[in-house]
Amino acid sequence: MTKTYWFGYDKKKIRERTIEIDQTESEENLDPSQVGVHIKNLSKYYRNKIALKNLSVKFYRNMITAFLGRNGAGKSTTWSILTGLIPPSSGTVYIDGYDILTDMKMVRKRLGFAPQHNILFDRLTVREHLEFFSA
Repeated sequence: MTKTYWFGYDKKKIRERTIEIDQTESEENLDPSQVGVHIKNLSKYYRNKIALKNLSVKFYRNMITAFLGRNGAGKSTTWSILTGLIPPSSGTVYIDGYDILTDMKMVRKRLGFAPQHNILFDRLTVREHLEFFSA
C-alpha cells in the first residue's frame, strides 16, 4: 500500500484536473436519494496509458449490480479508486453522499471490498479475511 492510501492525496490537483459536471444532469426515474454509489466522469491515466476514461454510473441501494467487462476494461482500476488505493486523474465518486476526494474516512466506514485473491495475507483463512475486510 502506498503513502497516499494512509494519508490521502493532493485533492486540489485532482479537482483542478476534473471537468465540472453539468448541473442539469438528466435524472432517471429512480429516486436519487436511493443512490448508494455515484461515479461521475471518473478517469485514470498512467503516463501514456488510459486505464479508465470518463466512467459515469449510479449503483442503487437494495439492487444487485454486476460490474463486468473484458480484461483491461478498468474494473480493478475503478475499485482501487473507490477504496482509496489510488487517486483518480479526474472525476470523483460519491458513496452515500460522501466524496472520495474529501471524505475518505466516512467512505471507508460505508464501503467494504473483499478482493478475488488474498492480496494481503497468504496464510489467513477465509473467515479471517472476511473478519479483516469487514472491520
